[in-house]
Amino acid sequence: MPRSKTANPLYSAEPMKRSRTPLPYVDDFIPPRTASPSTWVAEQQREQTQLLERHARAMASLSGSSTGTHIIEQKWTFAGLDAAEQKRLWEEQTYEVDMQARMWMLQEEARRIAAMREVERTRLVREEVHRIQVKIRRKREIERQRILEERRRLHEEEEKEWERRRNMAVDRAMSDAWSTYEKRWATILTTSDSLSFASIPWPMLCYPSSPSSISCGAISAFLLSQTHSTNQSPKERIKEALRRWHPDRFGRLLKRVLIDEMKVVEEAVGIVARCLNELLSGQVTRT
Repeated sequence: MPRSKTANPLYSAEPMKRSRTPLPYVDDFIPPRTASPSTWVAEQQREQTQLLERHARAMASLSGSSTGTHIIEQKWTFAGLDAAEQKRLWEEQTYEVDMQARMWMLQEEARRIAAMREVERTRLVREEVHRIQVKIRRKREIERQRILEERRRLHEEEEKEWERRRNMAVDRAMSDAWSTYEKRWATILTTSDSLSFASIPWPMLCYPSSPSSISCGAISAFLLSQTHSTNQSPKERIKEALRRWHPDRFGRLLKRVLIDEMKVVEEAVGIVARCLNELLSGQVTRT
C-alpha cells in the first residue's frame, strides 16, 4: 500500500540528518547460515512489525492520540522489495514512531511544568488571600477597639456631666436650704410664735421626721458645705452653730415649744449639740 502523503510537522523542507543508531534486527541483516534468506526476511519482517505495533500502542495509550493507531492500521507488507528498500522503509517508520514518542515526552514535560507552575501560582494566591484576610481582621480589630474606646470615653464624659449636674443640683439645694435655715432662725428670734418639732429649722439638708433621723454626718455636710458662709472657717461655723444649739442657750426657746412635743424637741436638741461638740473636737470627719 502506498504511504500517506499527509504532511508531517516533524519534517522540514531541508533533509533531516537522522541518527544512525543501530536498530534491532535492522542493521544485522546478514541471515544466519541455518536459515534460508527468504525465511530469515519473513521472520525479520514479522518481528519488526510486532515491535513497532507494541511501540505505537504504548504511545497511543499514554498520549491518548490516534497517531499510534494510524501506524498500526497500516499494512506492513514489503513483499516484492529488495533488502535495501525494506531496510529504508523500516528505518523511516521507526524514525517516525521515535519522533512522535519524543514529541509526546516533550508535551508531557510541558504539561508537568505547567502543572507545577499552576500549583505554585495557587500557593501564592492562597498566601496572598491569607495575608489580605489577616490584614482585614487586624483592621477590624483596631476599629473595634477604637469604637470600644470611644464608647468608654463618651460614657465617662456622660458620667462626669451627670455628676457635675448632680453636684450643681445638690449645691443649689444646699444653698437654698441654708438660706431657708437662716431666715427661719431669724423669724424664730424675732417672733414669739409657738414652736413644734416640724417648725424648728434643724441644721440638715433634709428635715428629720424624728430625733432618730438626725445624724452627725448630715449636720456636718450641711454646716460645712462650700455653698455658703465661704467667709468663715469650718471651726467658726461650728462655734456659731453651738451658740444656737447649746442646751443652755436653746433653753430659752423651749418655753415656746408645744407641751406634747417638748420631750422630743429636747432629745433632738441634745443630739445636735453633741454632734457639734464632736465636730469641734475632731471626733467626726468633716465633709
